[in-house]
Amino acid sequence: MKTQLSIDAEPGLRQVVNPSLDSDRKVSYVVEDGEELEITIETDSLGPLRGATDTVFRLAMLGNKILQR
Repeated sequence: MKTQLSIDAEPGLRQVVNPSLDSDRKVSYVVEDGEELEITIETDSLGPLRGATDTVFRLAMLGNKILQR
């Protein structure tokens, strides 16, 4: 299963979020920075995909708060 998230956020969010997104045998993350922060998540089943997507959104919200300070 695969999903791609595009997040319109502060410049530099990639440096805040990327270190926490470690790929392993269950979840693969690809982070690209452009006009928007694009994160591709690939998993074998729906459960890990849901958890990984939730993790990305939580990290993005936290990173956005850090960058606004």
